[in-house]
Amino acid sequence: MSPKKIAIIEDDNLLYTAMEILLQSRFKKEGITVEIFHFKAMAPAYHFLTSNKVDLISTDMGYPHLGGGYPVERFMGAKLIAALEEDEINVPIVIYSANEKYLVDRELKRLEVDFPEEFVFLKNQEDGEMWMQTIISTLKK
Repeated sequence: MSPKKIAIIEDDNLLYTAMEILLQSRFKKEGITVEIFHFKAMAPAYHFLTSNKVDLISTDMGYPHLGGGYPVERFMGAKLIAALEEDEINVPIVIYSANEKYLVDRELKRLEVDFPEEFVFLKNQEDGEMWMQTIISTLKK
């Protein structure tokens, strides 16, 4: 079976590394081969996602548009989702965010985006486990 391809958009290297280690370990236990692509900004993620097929996208809400010292935009993840929807790229999306859910809902509505299937808040370590379970269950569908 070919590996499941996951794109993770996260500008915090330490958090991304922890996420990758958790996913690789859990997928190994589940018998799922996975290939993970990491992006720190919207522009490179968007370019990759419009030219490559992935099985799942996991995105934070806040990161820069271009990276490389540019400021973090609070709802850049919502803008990425809106751009992908406009290009009719239909991939399951798992949002993880420390933003309050109603703020993300409001921003997605402002951008006229259909709300993604899954939304996980990372406020503590238990939420990280929920994020991982959400990704695994979504990929198994």
